[in-house]
Amino acid sequence: NIYNWEELLIMQLVRKLSCRGGFCPCCPQEMDICYPPGFLIATVKEVSSCGPPLYHILDIDGELLYKIDGECCYAKCQEDIHFKISSSQGDPCGILVKDWGGWAEVFSQYNQYSMTMDLEEDVVNKLLLLGASFLVDYLNFEYKNNWFWCL
Repeated sequence: NIYNWEELLIMQLVRKLSCRGGFCPCCPQEMDICYPPGFLIATVKEVSSCGPPLYHILDIDGELLYKIDGECCYAKCQEDIHFKISSSQGDPCGILVKDWGGWAEVFSQYNQYSMTMDLEEDVVNKLLLLGASFLVDYLNFEYKNNWFWCL
């Protein structure tokens, strides 16, 4: 659940229970985005591939809205990790960056992200991309004892 500064529920992210994808192409992950809460507006789906991570954001009719393309290697110390956001036609329209958090990131669960997108995007599309960033983070960076990524 995502709340605003007045502690009102504004958005829900619903991820069905399933195995933790990672390197398992047989069970790609997905997450529903509800805005306002209880009303499905989109689904984020992990696309199985042997290459870099790829995610599709689909509307309620299953039509492609956005693609998020990750980098090939995450075992990089002291560097930001970029995920390119493109429209359904393939036009670049933003970028999601996992900012390098220094040693705080190595020894704790600290993560910081930044997202850049077109100013013309409406609020709902910005919420879709915000919601998708949670699935990207979970599937790529949330590991127990994840300090080994920077050795």
